[in-house]
Amino acid sequence: MKSVEQLAYNKLERFVEGISTRNSSVLQREFSINCSVIDEIYESIDDYYGPEVKLSIATLADAGYVLLGGRSLIDFYPMSDGCLGVECVLLIDGKVGEAILHVEFSIDADKCDLKYRYIGS
Repeated sequence: MKSVEQLAYNKLERFVEGISTRNSSVLQREFSINCSVIDEIYESIDDYYGPEVKLSIATLADAGYVLLGGRSLIDFYPMSDGCLGVECVLLIDGKVGEAILHVEFSIDADKCDLKYRYIGS
């Protein structure tokens, strides 16, 4: 059985790939995100970088790497409601960017559901 962090990471990586490629059907089908929220996500990314960038996330092995200012590239933390919270620095063309993706995961055995929260700095 995969670890909770590995399950969440796999979903997170797929989610960011969907955002990066502007694949609205993946975001709707795999993550149950409606069109207005998808538009909000794309606008947030455009506000930071523009539509032509390639978004990615750090590897799971590098997730705990701490940047200047004390932020981890990917921070997994338990939430009071039993979910797993994640703050993830978005990489732009492989380099650390300014935007931080905030999501939550509800995990039950091998089932892992991502809930988008927001993109901030």
